[in-house]
Amino acid sequence: MSGGMTPPQLAGNAPLLTKGQRGLLDSLTSLMGGQLGKGVEAYPGTYTPGQSPIQDLTFDNIMSLMSGKGPLQEQIFGGLSDQMKPFDPASTQEWWKGGVVGPMTETWKKDIVPGILESFAGADAAGSGPAMKAVSESGRRLNTDMGGMLASALYSAENADAARKMQAYGMGSQLPINLASLGLGSGAMERTITGEQMQEPYKDWMTSQPWANPWLQQLGTSLNTKAFSPMIQPGGYDPGMSGLWGIFGNLASAFMKSPMSADLF
Repeated sequence: MSGGMTPPQLAGNAPLLTKGQRGLLDSLTSLMGGQLGKGVEAYPGTYTPGQSPIQDLTFDNIMSLMSGKGPLQEQIFGGLSDQMKPFDPASTQEWWKGGVVGPMTETWKKDIVPGILESFAGADAAGSGPAMKAVSESGRRLNTDMGGMLASALYSAENADAARKMQAYGMGSQLPINLASLGLGSGAMERTITGEQMQEPYKDWMTSQPWANPWLQQLGTSLNTKAFSPMIQPGGYDPGMSGLWGIFGNLASAFMKSPMSADLF
């Protein structure tokens, strides 16, 4: 009876790490295992700033504006209300009396009338009917001129008043829109700040969830580190093996020497 090859056998495990490395791997594995199903303590502080002092003051002013009690708001609305009153010619007439009638009448009395009378004095007719008629005609032209100046002044003043009213109307109609726009923009900013602050408890909650444990990121280091490598004792010739056992032994020996066996073990 002819002999045959014995199959290879597992002789033990060969360490791949030093004693210090193995201790560190065991500690890391134990630490990672203790983190499974647990979260970590949430950060106790705050990391979202609140409103700045300037923003607080701005929001307060906007609230005052929206309620009709903002800085200078009463004066602004009061000024607009005054601008919308009906046109009053009294001030223009007062200006006309003091700035036109008075000086022109004084000039007429002191210069124009004496000049007219002097022109008739040579004919000894200073007090005559023609002289008085010339003085009267001069006074009529004076009144006509002064009346024309008053009409022109009133026309200009009324047009200027109408222009002011239109401007005041435009400002008054735009003010609520501007206030609303200001309020919406500032309100959006305030809401954004509030939303950022509301993220704090959510982030804290996220940190404390088991699946968010940051230690678990190191788990791959522990799972992917090989601590041992199997030691395979190759088969040998056994004169007592024959038949199928010998054939199996020869096949096993050839397999253990191939590159495929290295990948498997």
